[in-house]
Amino acid sequence: MVEKKQIDPKHMTEDVVTKTLYEELCRDRSLLVARKWKGWSIRGTQERAEKQLFDREFDIAVFERGPRRLSSPFYEIGLTGYEIKGCTEKRGAPPFMDGLDQALVLLFEHADFAYLVYPDLGEQIRKRMSQLCDRYAPDVGLSFLQTNGTFWEFRKPRKNQHTTLDIKRDLLAKFLTSGNASARRIPDWARAGDYG
Repeated sequence: MVEKKQIDPKHMTEDVVTKTLYEELCRDRSLLVARKWKGWSIRGTQERAEKQLFDREFDIAVFERGPRRLSSPFYEIGLTGYEIKGCTEKRGAPPFMDGLDQALVLLFEHADFAYLVYPDLGEQIRKRMSQLCDRYAPDVGLSFLQTNGTFWEFRKPRKNQHTTLDIKRDLLAKFLTSGNASARRIPDWARAGDYG
């Protein structure tokens, strides 16, 4: 087994955290993984493409196909959104709970689960962040990039009860036909349209 290189917490910028998480998620060949998903384009008036943008982009969006639903020809589709924060040279660590509002918007955009992802800034910060989520944002999960380059799911999110399979299938179809994302990894099942 290859040992991962240690990452200095001061160098865990948003780009480093995003790239590391994206690469880790892409290892699972069954997941559709998109980076910086802003929305999609549709044909509008006079056959011109019109952009339909989310209120806030998904730093990383992950679609996964689950088992077929009982007494239904449709597969279960899951959508997880990640809001990512990192350190900067000027201010150092991100402000406490920076991005929580964005993670909540991902749920409003119909993600089943939303995570706030940070560099690991120590036990006291982890506990305070978890305590705040427990009290005021129970639908948001927390994940931390460790200095060894792995992610620790510190707090599991609660499943969003305000989304449906039809909405997620529609979002997946829009992503596959004209998704506006900076990077993507599309599995065979999605490329073949084998999800509905």
